[in-house]
Amino acid sequence: MASALAFVKNISIPRPSFSGVVEHVRSFASLRSFVWSFGLLIVLAFLLTFQSGQFSPSGEENDFHEIPESLTGKVMATLDLEQHADIPIQYGEENLTGSALNHEDISPTEQNIEIPDQFLDQKTERQDGLFEDTPFGSVPIRSKSDNKTVFDAYQIPYVPLAGARGVIALVMVDYGLSEHMSKASITGLPPYVTFVTSPYSREIQDKIDLARAASHEIWLDTPIQSKNFGLDDTGPLTLLSGLNDEQNHTRLLHILSLAHGYVGISFLNSPAFQGADKGLENIFSIIEQRGLGLASSDLDDGISAVFANRHTKIPFAKNQLWIDANQGNLEVERTLKQLEQKALNNYVAIAFIKPQPKLFPVIKEWEKTLSQQSLQLVPLSAAIKHSK
Repeated sequence: MASALAFVKNISIPRPSFSGVVEHVRSFASLRSFVWSFGLLIVLAFLLTFQSGQFSPSGEENDFHEIPESLTGKVMATLDLEQHADIPIQYGEENLTGSALNHEDISPTEQNIEIPDQFLDQKTERQDGLFEDTPFGSVPIRSKSDNKTVFDAYQIPYVPLAGARGVIALVMVDYGLSEHMSKASITGLPPYVTFVTSPYSREIQDKIDLARAASHEIWLDTPIQSKNFGLDDTGPLTLLSGLNDEQNHTRLLHILSLAHGYVGISFLNSPAFQGADKGLENIFSIIEQRGLGLASSDLDDGISAVFANRHTKIPFAKNQLWIDANQGNLEVERTLKQLEQKALNNYVAIAFIKPQPKLFPVIKEWEKTLSQQSLQLVPLSAAIKHSK
């Protein structure tokens, strides 16, 4: 021990001179040294974070060989639909609630809407003989015994006005995408306004049951490739010209299996299958075989009418006017008058609206005046029957 202490005492530790310290600091503070040192710190921080599992926002390690469940909606358009949940591309995240397309129409003071008790807990029965089982679930089919269809079975009944000079069908699109908007539609619009429900709606069957209980006929939106495909985000269930007949058939069956109680399907955009008319022909054949009606909301859609004329068993309707609350009250009133005149001239008039709550009271008051002109608001299926 003594020898060790003696050895330590004999160790000479040089004292750094002031000039040496200054030179060392200058070397470290040079631009080149600073860049290298900073870069090294970034690399070390990244490696330490990755190894500790903090690279994931949730603090858990990610498996880069698997697609995170929250991203399935963004890539579903190119993947097998059977392997993923039905998340529309426009939402992206599975835990997000569908919201209305017109956010500016939602008033924060009208969030609590009470649905009348008589509309609650009324379930739509799946009628025997009108459905067949598929890998996706039950889908409509023509009855083998009497050729009855869902178009016949799920029409909303109404009492025809004696001496009516015309009928008007008013159709609202995008029903079901927003919980608030769904309730506002039920309470704010008069009976017999037809609803087109989105296949991306949450709890779609409950929303269909509620609408039918309030005397609103239901049609099912079926996204299809349009001329603006790639710009318009119509989601992973879209029927595409680039898919073969079997793939489009699979997507269509998937859509049709989501619920029951609808009388037909609706195209919100004019189909654009350039160079793939055979594929579009196959889609219309399926619509006809399954006894579905078809409604087109695009004013410029001439394609659907052409194919519907070839398939004469398809009950077909085409939009004639859009009524848009954003155009102002004067323009809305003018369009409603134009709609009335169409009904008086041709007996049948059809118009489409978007889910805009500020439009609902205008429609409700306008409907009360129709009987003065011997006009009547009817479900879309009734307008189709009167147009033949």
